[in-house]
Amino acid sequence: RGITEAELGIVRQKFSTDQYDWLRKKLGD
Repeated sequence: RGITEAELGIVRQKFSTDQYDWLRKKLGD
């Protein structure tokens, strides 16, 4: 399933920029 904007907001708060970019790539978005 796709990741929602709300979920992305939570991820941004929990992870540093590098981790966030890596996670986005891993999720294919």
